[in-house]
Amino acid sequence: METTLTLNDFLALAALMLPLYGAIFLHHRALRAEMNQRFSDARTSVDRRFDDAQKANDTAHANIGENIRSLERRVDTGLSNVHVQLAAITPRAAAEQPGQNDQE
Repeated sequence: METTLTLNDFLALAALMLPLYGAIFLHHRALRAEMNQRFSDARTSVDRRFDDAQKANDTAHANIGENIRSLERRVDTGLSNVHVQLAAITPRAAAEQPGQNDQE
């Protein structure tokens, strides 16, 4: 039994194997293209979610700033009201002098 491969046998085997290698190569390229597309889609999705989170963060910070300004206005208004009330009470309190009514 001879185990040597003649040139004709080699060419016949190569003719059978070449389409198989070609099919494998084309399938590999298709899988690689699909993988690249999936990575691209994932990257786009991550970028979009990051942008949405950044917008939400910016909106939250803008609302916090407006809430602080609103609170400052309310505190200023409240302090002005307290000042007006104290100004109205103080002359009366000075005129009445609470300690003198008890001695009479």
